[in-house]
Amino acid sequence: MPFAAHGQPAQPTGLSAAPGDASATLEWTDPSDSTITGYAYSYATSTMAFSGASPPAWNAVSGSGATTTSATVPSLTNGTRYYFRVRATNADGDGPHAQTTIQLAASPSAAVTISDANLRTELESALGKSAGATITQLEMAGLTSLRHNYPSASARISVLTGIEHAVNVKSLWLSGNSISDVSLLGSLTPLSVLRLNQNSISDVSSLGTLTSLTELYLSSNRSISDISGLGA
Repeated sequence: MPFAAHGQPAQPTGLSAAPGDASATLEWTDPSDSTITGYAYSYATSTMAFSGASPPAWNAVSGSGATTTSATVPSLTNGTRYYFRVRATNADGDGPHAQTTIQLAASPSAAVTISDANLRTELESALGKSAGATITQLEMAGLTSLRHNYPSASARISVLTGIEHAVNVKSLWLSGNSISDVSLLGSLTPLSVLRLNQNSISDVSSLGTLTSLTELYLSSNRSISDISGLGA
């Protein structure tokens, strides 16, 4: 965690963002600094937001300065990725930023088509939905992890249609299934952990766009012959 300069407030911790319909809800933890008089928060839409190069235009959120550890940011554009930052303020100035990012669903209330019955069952469980209930794009956008490892033969996932709406998923465990086509995963750029071992995959070129990956498991997919398109 970055240290604040002498007199400046400490950095908020645990900043998270949850997608809504043309909105996002931010939550963070008070860093137990009694000098804090409020918080300032802002957002940007540039992919350069956290890179340190070519600083984007940051938009201050109305209501900044309130003594709260949550905020709803309204009037956003569905289908857009947003970058948020929050910092504490006190009599001596502003502290260091905490930052996070979230993508909003393109059509939040639209139902997601999930053709694979086993994938649907897993998503219903992850989202707390009853069997056969409608799963919306907004609900899929709120999903951050999914695990369906080494299922029985009757429970194996083979088709990933619908997973492309999990635009904020960071951890996806799908080992021991019957998946052959992973092209729909290429748009899930927040993914950091992806387990696809023991499937039927031959072409992994679409995974080259997943630049946030820190763990990728592809063992026991005997038809894969070319991984040159994957990042180091």
